[in-house]
Amino acid sequence: LESTIISHGMPYPQNVKTAREVEDVIRSHGVTPATIGILEGVVCIGMTPEELETFGRLGPKCHKVSRRDLAFVLAARANGATTVAGTMLLAHLAGIRVFVTGGIGGVHRGAEESWDVSADLTELGKTPVAVVCAGAKSILDIPKTLEYLETQGVPVVGFGTEYFPAFFTPSSGLKASCSVASSADAARLCSEHFRLGLSTGVVLANPIPADFAAEAEKVEAATLQAVQELSTKKLEGREVTPFLLARIEQLTKGESLKANIALVKNNARVGAEVAAELYRLERTGAVVVGGMAIDIISKPDDPGCLGATATSVIGVTRKTYGGVGRNISECMARLGARVQLISAVGGDSLGDELLEASSSIGIDVSGVTQVADARTGTFSGLLDGRGDLVGAVVDMGVYSAINDNAGSTLPPALRSSSLLILDANMDPSVISQALKQGEAAAVPSWFETVSVPKAQRSVGALQGIELVKPNLAELKAICEVVAGPQPPPGSKASPFDEARRYGGVTLEKLGVKRLLVSCGRHGAVLLAASSCPVSAQSRTVTLPLEGLPPLQLAVHQQSAHCVEYQLLAPVDSPVSTTGAGDCLMGGTAAAYLKGMPIETAVVYGMLCAHAALFADTAVSPMLSPAVLRVKPSPVAKFERRCAAGVAGFGGQRAAAGFRTQWP
Repeated sequence: LESTIISHGMPYPQNVKTAREVEDVIRSHGVTPATIGILEGVVCIGMTPEELETFGRLGPKCHKVSRRDLAFVLAARANGATTVAGTMLLAHLAGIRVFVTGGIGGVHRGAEESWDVSADLTELGKTPVAVVCAGAKSILDIPKTLEYLETQGVPVVGFGTEYFPAFFTPSSGLKASCSVASSADAARLCSEHFRLGLSTGVVLANPIPADFAAEAEKVEAATLQAVQELSTKKLEGREVTPFLLARIEQLTKGESLKANIALVKNNARVGAEVAAELYRLERTGAVVVGGMAIDIISKPDDPGCLGATATSVIGVTRKTYGGVGRNISECMARLGARVQLISAVGGDSLGDELLEASSSIGIDVSGVTQVADARTGTFSGLLDGRGDLVGAVVDMGVYSAINDNAGSTLPPALRSSSLLILDANMDPSVISQALKQGEAAAVPSWFETVSVPKAQRSVGALQGIELVKPNLAELKAICEVVAGPQPPPGSKASPFDEARRYGGVTLEKLGVKRLLVSCGRHGAVLLAASSCPVSAQSRTVTLPLEGLPPLQLAVHQQSAHCVEYQLLAPVDSPVSTTGAGDCLMGGTAAAYLKGMPIETAVVYGMLCAHAALFADTAVSPMLSPAVLRVKPSPVAKFERRCAAGVAGFGGQRAAAGFRTQWP
């Protein structure tokens, strides 16, 4: 909200009363109002009741502040009331994308001689903020104003009307560039505008309610008279509009002021609805609660080496950034998802290094607690010559701080997120509390099991969770906890057979909605409870990734509750496998947040896991938002094999079944 309408738009005390009522209208829609102004050289994004009172009493004594005036008013430690242009600029700097005002400035009548064009129009041409207004003031040259906005590339959107309103009257008789029927439609338009990176603002032109509109002829007659009187006075620039509005109010005997108050409140209602819809539409971020650590990984030079027992082997040791929660967050951030990490590090140089590195790749680390007298978590792992983990020692005592602080840091983070991801590094009681907070915020929760012991101890907290991602060993351990020891599978059982068997029991006993089971070099299986069937038409695809061998994958729907993802060309000599599972989770989550169905999102999760196999870090630095735009293409050779028959993998299906349009 601007403050010029308080200081210069209405007399005191009507201005303060109206300002408070407008803020109340916005709050009634669950939206936070931020009246913007300058007090003693300090920009205020949101004002207290006392500050609103100060502005109201100062009135015209406040400087009117547009873009050009900001530096002067701040340097002079003066009071300033922001215009449409000034408020747009400051709102944009503060990350606020919806701005409500009465009406915008424009091209003044007689501008062909005076060159009097409002800075509001040029600001709309370069600042991406949605401006909800009742059009341009009727004292202006509206046809020229619309022409100017067109030249600046500013969408002029009629809200519930095809016509551009004229401040006091619902229609100027001139058409807007486009129109929307509802706040939801307006939010979608604004979202696309911002998503495209367009640098202009958006005018949402909302007509004054007809019940409050002054008679058009009366206002227009008063406007013409006021303009004629202006020609006899020596007023210029910012002095013109206040004179004209005050004179029009006199001539209409207060009808224009009543209309002004009504239209501002009406704009506040629409602006709040659009802001709420935009928030719901773009609530696409995730909050991850889990570990972050320094990974120290050693790998023998000999590809055939199985590790070292009571001796040493020659190899390479690398220090990288890790921790399951952090790895998932990094994968998502590299793919362009908005992600906040809630974790803990020590107050040492390693903690500083982790925070800086994580922040630099786009992870929001404001929820990470730095514990002064604790050591930053470390993972010291030994790989075999093929890159598979032999064993590790973990020092994660600092994670107790996550247990202590998650209860207070998680609820605010959930308000701007649409997915909660937890890893099993926390105490089960904290996991249970976090899941309840996610449920209260209507945010679905996913869970990464981390390891066999941590998966087993967390089972009691996972009832009803949206998705759990274990590997096959972790799934077997969970199944044993919830259903007891199971008969051993047959000698010819594939990893997919085992995943279906143990997963089916786990879904039933644990009450989770979905399981995403990593089957290592074989692929993955997505299992779903009866209440949420999955649908993925069988096909074979290849997904290229620049600089790496492509991912070749066969997707096969076994039933309405099971989709298998079989790797057709497993990587025989990976650099490391330690981050692949985390990237499967992170990539799937990022694709899911982009609106892909879970069955499709898993494919992109597998592509991220594939890339991790070729990196000496847990997450491949080659990942970028472009990865989620990679289009799968058919694998023709495998289609012919499938047509001929492939034992155990849907050989009865014709090759044509694998060429269905990708969703």
